[in-house]
Amino acid sequence: MDAGRLSRGELIAGIAGLALFIFMFFSWFGSPSIAGDALDGVVIDLGLTANAWQAFDFIDLVLLLTVIVSVGFAIAAAAAKN
Repeated sequence: MDAGRLSRGELIAGIAGLALFIFMFFSWFGSPSIAGDALDGVVIDLGLTANAWQAFDFIDLVLLLTVIVSVGFAIAAAAAKN
């Protein structure tokens, strides 16, 4: 496998697919903070966060399929014999 065989678009697709896979584990959604009066200093944060795996029912599978296809095409292009 030779990474030099990749065109710029194939390289970007492969890197973006890997980045998407990593970012799917980061916190995507969080609970809003409710700030009180400036004198009270009251801040309520429920601490509820969700990543892509927890927040979505079906879309996370579509995102995973996107990762597999983009990285797979980059690997296939790098492994091409031509």
